[in-house]
Amino acid sequence: MNVQKGTASLSRINLIDVIRGIAIIGILLINIHFFEPSDIKSIKINTFDSKMVNYIELFSLNKFHFIFAFLFGVSTSIFINNLQKKQLTIWVHIRRMILLFIAGALSSFLWDGDILKIYAVMGIVLLLFQKLSNIIKLNSGILLIVFGNLLPILIKLMEIRGIHIPHLVNSFILLMVMLSTLGHMLLGQALYHLGIFTNRDLLPKLKIYWLVFLLITMILWTISLFIQNQGMLHTFNQNSGPIVGMFYILSIVLMYQFRSFQKLLSLFIPYGKMAFTNYLGQTIIGVVILTPIFSNYTVHVYGMLLLYTSVIVFQIIFSFIWMHYFLFGPLEWLWRCGTYLKIQPIKRSKK
Repeated sequence: MNVQKGTASLSRINLIDVIRGIAIIGILLINIHFFEPSDIKSIKINTFDSKMVNYIELFSLNKFHFIFAFLFGVSTSIFINNLQKKQLTIWVHIRRMILLFIAGALSSFLWDGDILKIYAVMGIVLLLFQKLSNIIKLNSGILLIVFGNLLPILIKLMEIRGIHIPHLVNSFILLMVMLSTLGHMLLGQALYHLGIFTNRDLLPKLKIYWLVFLLITMILWTISLFIQNQGMLHTFNQNSGPIVGMFYILSIVLMYQFRSFQKLLSLFIPYGKMAFTNYLGQTIIGVVILTPIFSNYTVHVYGMLLLYTSVIVFQIIFSFIWMHYFLFGPLEWLWRCGTYLKIQPIKRSKK
């Protein structure tokens, strides 16, 4: 199986690492709830806490997961194109996804909210689109996103109205939700090859798209303020993720064009380069530290946010120090060694 030749720059783009780092930070803001034991409700115990959680979901739920999947599609495209340059077969990519699946399976022993297994499967499914044109990838991605994120809202509305949903329909909706992740990845690949991160000539168009997504995001956020049913509100916030997520991506891309913002955002580069380590690190910290805290203490949302901030600050500092001395994060290095079946260099050369 041949590897398609790419059209965009294949060098590591710092902007991608910035956005990936921000995505990992946002993912923990949602995932931290899952470290609360199911039989103990220590978070969200009063009306204020409940409203705070709703606002957190408004700005975060599935938005950063969308961005992470979007960038997974980007990184997969870069990796496969690099295989072409190195004259390596596509089986290297498949081996890479198998290792990712194993990592996800091991992580699932700690908690059941891990996303790496489905990413690994979709990473292999992406190969079916490898030889297709960019426009087909773009349209396929958009179609999967529309079905995967619109149908759950319609089904929830039907449930609220008391309409019976056949089991077969629910199974189909679940499949479409899973495939929407593939849509996020395809959208990432298509827009990457169109030059969203590399082509400065696209900036005028990106500004227009930013305004469009800003308007739609404001409309979605306004609608959510009038939804009274908590189940409907959760579903609506979850499935507005791709729209709001694209607004976030475009905002960061445009901000990065200004030197002052670029300096600030560059603080997230080491964190983004160590996304694999930091994502699984959040799971370990959650299971070892956060779950015992939630099990033994009543934690208001502001306490949860304090714990969340502490974890993120620790990881950012650790990433900054680690990447000063090493080329890759520890888990990134192990993944790279397993992918190429060869011990890879990890220490930075002394100048």
